[in-house]
Amino acid sequence: MAATMGLPGETDYVAANEYLHAAATLRPQQEYAIAWPAWKETGILATSPLVRVAEARRHENTGLSPREGATHFLGELAVEHDGTPGVHYGGSKELSYYLRRVPKRQPPRRFAEALPDDAFTGFLGTCLSREGEHTVWQYVFDLERDSYLEDHLVNGRPTVPATVELEMAAQAAASFVPGSRVHAFSDARFSSFLHEDRGRPGPVCRIAARLVATKGPSAVVDVRITSDFVHANGTTLIHDREHSRVTVHLISGEQPPIPPRPLRRPDTKGVLLDDPYVRSGAAVRLSGVFDVLRDCRGDAHSGSAVLRLKSIPEASVFRGFRTPVISLDALARAAQLIGTSPQDEGVAVPKSISWIGLYTAGNDGDLATAAGAPLTLSSHTTGPGQPSDCAAVTAEGDILLWLKGMEGHRLRASDSA
Repeated sequence: MAATMGLPGETDYVAANEYLHAAATLRPQQEYAIAWPAWKETGILATSPLVRVAEARRHENTGLSPREGATHFLGELAVEHDGTPGVHYGGSKELSYYLRRVPKRQPPRRFAEALPDDAFTGFLGTCLSREGEHTVWQYVFDLERDSYLEDHLVNGRPTVPATVELEMAAQAAASFVPGSRVHAFSDARFSSFLHEDRGRPGPVCRIAARLVATKGPSAVVDVRITSDFVHANGTTLIHDREHSRVTVHLISGEQPPIPPRPLRRPDTKGVLLDDPYVRSGAAVRLSGVFDVLRDCRGDAHSGSAVLRLKSIPEASVFRGFRTPVISLDALARAAQLIGTSPQDEGVAVPKSISWIGLYTAGNDGDLATAAGAPLTLSSHTTGPGQPSDCAAVTAEGDILLWLKGMEGHRLRASDSA
């Protein structure tokens, strides 16, 4: 599409694309040119700061992932060619641009619609490298597709939840052992926020996974998530900044995990509290799908809440996840209820978690079905400044989710994100 729409700073690239289209017109029965929109996870749009900034201002590219492009390319190979020299692929943005900027020409005879802007096919979008037991993928966050980030704000900026980064790690790890499921995460470290800024291209994340050990159907995989810190003018200030790292423990999909011993339902006689993460002006402000805590209570050493998951549509990205992202996020927040008073404006964000156990299979939709009723979330610590343990417990006392040794730091609205 560069030959039709132009590409700032890339006149030679545009001319080369136009040459391919012109060459195809000479032998339309034997060959034709495919005009792709911008590749949003690789190529010029992902690597050229000038092009990224210019395209963010124009808002005229739907963008196409390599996986989507491969799907359309195979589709082109499967259909009989009709003699059209140029096949244009794009979404509503490209078509709107074409009709608005080229009014004297008819639209292309075949303006094929790319996959919807909000299509989600997993976090392993583009494989950057694969060497033995080490693989690196790239994923570009997009507020149109990843709209749930608007429900998870840190100082007003859409921010990737720590539990979504765990899901990214889960998908990367599971790619080494098809048919496996995530049993646990260990030694999780969260070092910096992964923000999405409105009106700018989304952060380009790299997901690096290394297979550490295998034993029968079980496996251990180390995963690290990084991105480049890029200034608004397109200059890369920090290369490969780490956001998180974690060890993922996989078991056979048929192998049932062994949960901890059942717990007595926690005492809920603590002080009744509002969820500090939904307060207006909170440094971490949650809404929508993340607003699931009810009957929040806390005292000096413990906290509790009721988890009431909202209806998750079948088309939601959360239905395609391997882990219960929303429930784990809520469980981590239960630790904030310990010693919390309504006047305390600060909220905690996780810094490290020693062990995250998943004793039920699947995502939030699967968890809601397995539980059959709202879960009680409980948290406990031995004293101020000490790590917290949190558990999601059924009415019968069975533990479905468990966080052990969680440490965090307090973030206030005035703090830098």
